[in-house]
Amino acid sequence: MAIKVDKKKKEIEVPKGLDIFFYAMVFLFLVAVGGYFFMLHINQQAEEKRVEIEEEIERKRAEVPEKEKMEERARRYYDLIEDFQMIVSGRYVVSPFFEFFEESIHPVAKVSVLSISPRERSVRVVGMGEDFTAVGQQFYALKGKELVQEVVLDNLSTVREEDEFSHIEFVFELTIAPGLFGNEMEDD
Repeated sequence: MAIKVDKKKKEIEVPKGLDIFFYAMVFLFLVAVGGYFFMLHINQQAEEKRVEIEEEIERKRAEVPEKEKMEERARRYYDLIEDFQMIVSGRYVVSPFFEFFEESIHPVAKVSVLSISPRERSVRVVGMGEDFTAVGQQFYALKGKELVQEVVLDNLSTVREEDEFSHIEFVFELTIAPGLFGNEMEDD
């Protein structure tokens, strides 16, 4: 025997506010999941940017010692140039004097010592000649030059070798006119 129960299905009524709440919760869940993936993407980009910046910092750190080395090298060269300029300042150009003196020396006179003092414009010439005539000609050859202001015979002596006359030694003190030694070297 079978029992048949006929029950009427009861329909449960869902309040209208509950439907709206359900859909709002689904929407908020989707927004939260979307926000999570969005934040994950932003975090990944920030991490890549951080790695890129750290690499750039390391490159800059590697460049800094190179720049410091280059700057130190430049400072050293600058100091050397400054030292050279200090040494050169106040120096006179004496090469024109040698050209002048080469033209002024007597053919038979021999110069053994040439002492030049450009600041005082004086020259000491120690040499020898075959005889008094050659020494005298040398004296007047120097005295006749426009660039020589004064010639002083400082010493004159005869040299004998084995009781025989050999040559005449002389010392001339010259005062040179301004301009022969050139101007002081100018800073470029």
